[in-house]
Amino acid sequence: MRLLSIGLNQQVDEQVAVDNTQEDELQVVGVSTTPGTTVVPNQVIQIQSTLTVAVVEPSPVIEATSENTQTVFEIAPVTPTAEVVTIPTETLMPSPTSTQLPTPTKIVPIPESVRMIDPKVIPKAVLWKEEFEPLRFPDWGTAETDSFYSAIEGGVFRLITKSRERRFYSSAAPELDMIERDYYYEGDVIVDDCTGKDFYGLVFKARLDVDEYFGATITCEGNYRLFRRINGITDYLRMAVSDVVGEGPGTYRLGILVKSDNFSLYVDGVQVYTQTSKGLGQIVSGEFGIFAESVESDELKVSWDNLIATEIER
Repeated sequence: MRLLSIGLNQQVDEQVAVDNTQEDELQVVGVSTTPGTTVVPNQVIQIQSTLTVAVVEPSPVIEATSENTQTVFEIAPVTPTAEVVTIPTETLMPSPTSTQLPTPTKIVPIPESVRMIDPKVIPKAVLWKEEFEPLRFPDWGTAETDSFYSAIEGGVFRLITKSRERRFYSSAAPELDMIERDYYYEGDVIVDDCTGKDFYGLVFKARLDVDEYFGATITCEGNYRLFRRINGITDYLRMAVSDVVGEGPGTYRLGILVKSDNFSLYVDGVQVYTQTSKGLGQIVSGEFGIFAESVESDELKVSWDNLIATEIER
């Protein structure tokens, strides 16, 4: 039995107990086990997952400026002893033995999308993958509360918020040691219903058990938001509008390229913006997850699918 915890911005905690009989996977929200995953080139070994879900606070207000390649408007703030048996009458001849071959490991192919991004990168191996059908990590943060409904339905992770000003984030990924490792993390964000400043996307370099992560998101009105959550505070690193980001419902392929102390947001394979964050490459945390916040919608409806993280050469 493991504990599911969800935080609301009105300082009210809800607790949900969830049964989990699988010892090699993590169960739900607000509690984290962090054994880790060993990554060997051309192999992916999955061990234990970590996830957290929370629902919190409102978003800030936005202003405008301009930026390079797109139309960009700036926005504010144990060995047993063997038994020996003697047989005096005859000598036993050894029977033929077979050589035990190593068990083959399934190699997850590197997605072509990684090879297509600009600037060019050299992919090494897939670090982590979740397609929800088949489900690789059965313990994502699925629940129904007064604030939200989340479930794995129709081969996607589906979220519906039930009021405004609710933040949701979740992961079922093992926590990897990502210090000085570069990668490209991507996934489909399927928006069914949204309003205005509602925003949604992906989180990375995360420790969701302690509410720390980086986020790269887009908004319903065509903006993008890059931020860091640490010590209970959301630091909005950049909020802007770009002609690469579409408005309203639709399916968007979001990507995050992490290289040293920089991370770049991609939408449908096109680079939107590169943000520098000092010390990013030295952060060990390596959970991959999803994020959404209802700012103006009473019912923000968004889903995620085809999530994959690929390590690249530094």
